Amino acid sequence: MGSPDVPCGTTAMEPLDVRSLVLYQEDQIVGVKEFHVAKALLEGHQEELSQLLPSQWGMVHLFDLCLWFGHADTAWALALRGAEGCVLEDHHNFGPFYRDSRVGSVGFGYRYFCHCQGWNMCEYCCWAFPVDQGIWMGDWDEDLVDVWGSVGAIPAAHEAAATPLTRAMLDLCSCDMELPFSGSPKAMARLLDIAILTGNQKAAVNLAKKCQLRPLRRWKLDFVNNQCWQAARTALWAGADFPDLMVKSFYLGCDEGVPFPPAMFLMSKLEDWQEIRHLLPGRHDLWRPRNSDNELGKFFLERPQWPDGGKKLALDKIRAAEDAGVEIRFCSVSIYFEEEGENYVNFTLVTLVDVAIWYGQPDCAKACVDGGIELRGDDRTLAWHQRVLRGESLRLERSCWEDLPVDVVPSEAQIAAAAAGRAWLKRSWKSESSQKGIVLHQMFKGRSSSVQEILTFSMPVPKILDQLDLREHVEDWMATICGRPAPVHAATECNTANVEDPEGMQDSGEAGSSASPPPVPAETVDGHVKTNDDLMMALQASRDQVPALNFHGVCVFRLTRLATSAHVSDILLNASGPLASLHQRVLEAGCQVDPEWNPVKVLFIPITEAQMDELISLAEQGYELNKEDHILALQEDEPIITEALRSHICNKNRPKLKKVGPQFQPDEDVQMEENDPLLVRETGLRTDSSVGFPSYSL
Repeated sequence: MGSPDVPCGTTAMEPLDVRSLVLYQEDQIVGVKEFHVAKALLEGHQEELSQLLPSQWGMVHLFDLCLWFGHADTAWALALRGAEGCVLEDHHNFGPFYRDSRVGSVGFGYRYFCHCQGWNMCEYCCWAFPVDQGIWMGDWDEDLVDVWGSVGAIPAAHEAAATPLTRAMLDLCSCDMELPFSGSPKAMARLLDIAILTGNQKAAVNLAKKCQLRPLRRWKLDFVNNQCWQAARTALWAGADFPDLMVKSFYLGCDEGVPFPPAMFLMSKLEDWQEIRHLLPGRHDLWRPRNSDNELGKFFLERPQWPDGGKKLALDKIRAAEDAGVEIRFCSVSIYFEEEGENYVNFTLVTLVDVAIWYGQPDCAKACVDGGIELRGDDRTLAWHQRVLRGESLRLERSCWEDLPVDVVPSEAQIAAAAAGRAWLKRSWKSESSQKGIVLHQMFKGRSSSVQEILTFSMPVPKILDQLDLREHVEDWMATICGRPAPVHAATECNTANVEDPEGMQDSGEAGSSASPPPVPAETVDGHVKTNDDLMMALQASRDQVPALNFHGVCVFRLTRLATSAHVSDILLNASGPLASLHQRVLEAGCQVDPEWNPVKVLFIPITEAQMDELISLAEQGYELNKEDHILALQEDEPIITEALRSHICNKNRPKLKKVGPQFQPDEDVQMEENDPLLVRETGLRTDSSVGFPSYSL
C-alpha cells in the first residue's frame, strides 16, 4: 500500500543529492556529469537542480557550472525545464573579444582619418549610444574591421556568435521568444553588441527592448568595407545614434568628410536605405562635396548580375538622391582607358550624365538632368561623345569595380544623348516660364503663342546642345512650342524618333516625330511679323520686371500699422492659436517660424538658412524686407491670416495695410474701412522645391 502522501498508481521520487551530479577532485569541482543532469531533469528534480553547490569559487548554481565547463546544451536544458536560479552573467563564455580572438592582430588604422586613443574623440568617431546609458565592451577602443575584413571587432563578434551558448541565445532572440532565464545588465549588453556587429537585426531589436544598458565602443566608418555599414544599420535598429559623425576615405579622392546620413545612403542598397531612412537624422539642405573631383558617383552604379553584361546606372537610386540629402551633380565617376600607342591604363573623371549616355540609358540621362548634372565638358570626353554620335565604336577598357571592358553601343548612346538634350531644354524652359511666364501672360492677356515666342527667345540655350551638336534634333520641339512648322531634316544615324517627349511638354506633336505639325495659317504668320517690335519690347520688359507671383505661390505680405504691437505678434507667433495650421506646416518640415536669422516678422513657409539668398535677392530688385512688418506665406494663406486678424482684433487696433512694390515710397497712413483687405501681395518668391511646394509648367 502506497504512502498516504503519494497518489495511488505512482511511485515517490527518491531524494536527489545535487552534489552527485558533479565531479570532485580534492574538494574541487572539475566537471559536470551532463547525462546525470539530463536524467534528473527527465525525472522532475527541478527543485533539487535549483540548489547551490559548494565549490572552490563559493556557492554556485549548476547552470553556471554547466556553462563554465562547456556544456551549453545542458545549461540550456536546465533553463528550459524550469530550474530556478538560471541567470546569465557576464563571466559566462560568450566568445572572444577582438583582443582574445584567434585571428592575429594587424595594424590597419592607416585607412581611417581618426587616430583617437582613450577617451578622446573627433568628428570621425563616436560612441553610437549615450555614455550614461551604456557599458564599455572589452574591445571598445579597437577598430571594427581591417581592409580585408578578417581582423577587428566584427570578425571577433562572428567568432563569438558561433559558440554554442551565444548561437542559441541569438537564435532564440531572433524568433522573438521570451528568454527562459534572466541575464545581468552587462551580459545582455554583450549579447546586444554581438548581435549588432554581426548584423543580426531581429536579435538586436528584441535584445534592445530587454537590455538596461547599451554596448559602448568606438565607431569609425569608411567607404571600403561593407561589414561596418551592415553593423551600423543594425545599430540604428537597436536605437543607436551617430550624431555629427563624418566619413572619409583615401579611395574616393574626396578630401572632406561626408556626413553620416548621406554616407549611409551611398553605401547602402536602395531597398536597405529605404528601410532605415526614418531612423536617420533629417537634413534640410543637400550635402555637396567641395571638390567635384571625387569618385562618389560610383555608388550609383549597379554591380553586374549577368555574365556578359557590365554595370548600369541605378535609376531609382539617382531619383532618391535628393531625398537622401545628396546633390548628385557634384558626384563623379572614374573611367579607365588606354591611350593610343601606350601600353598603360589611364583614367579620367566624368559625370553621371556622361555615363548614362555611354551606357545607353535615356531614363537615367533624364533623371541626371533633373538633378542639374551637366557633361564633364573636357576635350577628351567630348571627343568620345562626338565619336559615338557619328556612329563609331568606343571601348572603355575598365570602369569602377570591374575589369570587364565597356563597349559603347552607338545607337543606344545616341538615343540617350538626345534624351539628355531634350531634358535640359525642358529644364531651361521650365525655369524661364516660372520666372517670366505670369508677367508675360498678364501683358499679352493670355495670348499663349506670343508668350511662348518670347520665352523661346529669352531662355538660355543648354550647353549640351552645342557640345553634342543636338540643335537639329530639338528644333521640331521648339517649333511646336512657338506654333511654327517643324523643319524637315534628312534622316541621320542619330535618329531620336523613339525618344519620348519629356513630361510637361506640349501635347501637340511628338518630339522627334518624322511627321511635320499642321501648317500654320498665313494670317497667323503675318500677325507674328507685324508684332515683332512689340515682342522685343515685351522681352526687354520681362527681363527687367520681377514677377508678381511664382509657381510655388509664395508671396510677401506687409502690415503697415501697429505691426509691432504685442497683440498682433501674439496672433502671428502663437503656435496653438488661430494660425496653428501654418505653424504646423513649417514645424513638420523641420524649420522655424521665427528663427534668429529671420529677415522678416514671420516665416509661414519652410525656409532654411541656406536659402537666405532667395530672400536677399528681393532687396536687390527693390523690395526692402523688414523685420517688423513683413510676412512670408503662401498665396492661399492670405484669407487664413486675414480672418485671424479680423476675428481677434477690433478695427481700431487692427493693422493698416497697403500695397507696395519695388522702390516703394511710403505715404501717410489712411483710415481703413472695416471690409478693406488686410493683406496685399507684394511680389512672388522663387523657392527651392525641397521645401515641399511643387512647380508647374505653363
